Amino acid sequence: MKKSLWGILIVLILVIVILGIYANGPKKDEVIRIGVIESLTGNAAYYGEENRKGVDIAAEEIRSKYPDFKFEVYHEDSQYSAKGGVDAYKKLREINNIDAVVTHASAPSLSVLPLAKNDNILQMAASASASDYSTPGDLSFRVSPKTDIEAISIVNFIKDKGYQKISIIYMENEIGKSIAESVKKGLEEKSIKIDIYEGFELTETDFKSLLLKIKEEKSDAVFAAGIASNTVLIIKQAKEMNIPAQFIGFRGAEDPILLQSGNFTEGFLYSYAFDPYSNNSKVKELVDPYKKKYNQEPNGYTAEGYEAFKITALGFIKCKKDYNCIKNYIENLKDYNSVFGPLSFDSNGDVSYDFFIKTVKEGKFVRYNLGD
Repeated sequence: MKKSLWGILIVLILVIVILGIYANGPKKDEVIRIGVIESLTGNAAYYGEENRKGVDIAAEEIRSKYPDFKFEVYHEDSQYSAKGGVDAYKKLREINNIDAVVTHASAPSLSVLPLAKNDNILQMAASASASDYSTPGDLSFRVSPKTDIEAISIVNFIKDKGYQKISIIYMENEIGKSIAESVKKGLEEKSIKIDIYEGFELTETDFKSLLLKIKEEKSDAVFAAGIASNTVLIIKQAKEMNIPAQFIGFRGAEDPILLQSGNFTEGFLYSYAFDPYSNNSKVKELVDPYKKKYNQEPNGYTAEGYEAFKITALGFIKCKKDYNCIKNYIENLKDYNSVFGPLSFDSNGDVSYDFFIKTVKEGKFVRYNLGD
């Protein structure tokens, strides 16, 4: 009897030891899986590819600085659409069982928002500034200020230049509508007259009827909230119609196709937030490896993807898979030293930093000085 009891005790001890080894040893679940949903095809592919490059640079930096942090990154294409965002997210959850998702652009980010919230995983958005993304008390954050913040630089520029008759045209999607409404609100607060306020389809190629209305109104300036493929056609057709108004856009307009389409985009102005020539030491941490890898300078889309991934990874480094801890960690980041300057998150998961005006000058994207 005693022998059998000793046998049972020995077996129990062995089981406890084995379980202890398993509990403290490496486990598959300790690897953090981060999905990234970008616009990798279609007319916004340039933005998505730059976001991807920023994520890759950030991932290399995290692996170098935190070699014990084990993670995997999975990229999926949203095709710059809400449906594409949903399809990509479902694939990442079902096949890769992701623990967090970095979403790029407003429409895909908004479509993924309720899904990530329902699954109770972290969502960090980049290049997603539509106002509707703001949601309090959950695991959704973004490194893009909402459009009301970006609009300040545009409205102040229009006011400082003395323009009094403005037309606003915008692409009919989440970001186009949001930035147009923010600029409209800001101009109205400064008693600046808005002649035309009208949307257009993202795939539109003929803007002549819309531009004719602008010409008839004799607007001083036109705020055109479109991506680069829209902007090129709008400015080209406006030049052909001898419309003298100053055309102004937002950060979604910066794309090499503006420089490759002839000199008719010379003098085009737009809002922007990332300066690769900044003296900020954190900017150098992005610029140097990016230039070494791609032989060119990063841009604002790269910068947002870079910071979105870094902050996501830092949350898991600090908290592992304790999502309450991650939420508190990100919410309490105050004056985090980012490539955009000091960055803090508010109760809605939003950030705020300054924008400035850039222009196309002598075939380059350069910072604009009011005296130019």
